[in-house]
Amino acid sequence: MNRCTLHNPYGCLPGAGWGIVDSKQVSLKAKYYPEDVPVNYILARKGETYESVLHWYQSAGNKVLSTGIQQNIDRFIGRTFYNRNDGAFVRVSVFGKGEYLKEANLLAKSFAEKILDLLPNYWPIEQ
Repeated sequence: MNRCTLHNPYGCLPGAGWGIVDSKQVSLKAKYYPEDVPVNYILARKGETYESVLHWYQSAGNKVLSTGIQQNIDRFIGRTFYNRNDGAFVRVSVFGKGEYLKEANLLAKSFAEKILDLLPNYWPIEQ
């Protein structure tokens, strides 16, 4: 079983004492992809500290998926038809105090867009 689907931020953050303040999908722009890429966004709070989280599941190098269920289906198809079991869980987190929340979100988004451009180039290619 894919552990990433069981240990995602929706379970991990509250389990570590963080309260989820906001959760939604946001769009990222990456040069590798012709259209905006939807990823998951979570804003969590513990005391006076906020954590801005962007996360997604990635399969076969360039497939960006919203849920672990989607990734498990994609990996099952890959195993069945191509003898491959590729998959990654990608999480970008930035911590900050309330007054720096906007900057933290922009930093997380900028870094995640760079990761979206880089990751497909390092995915294993089988001959």
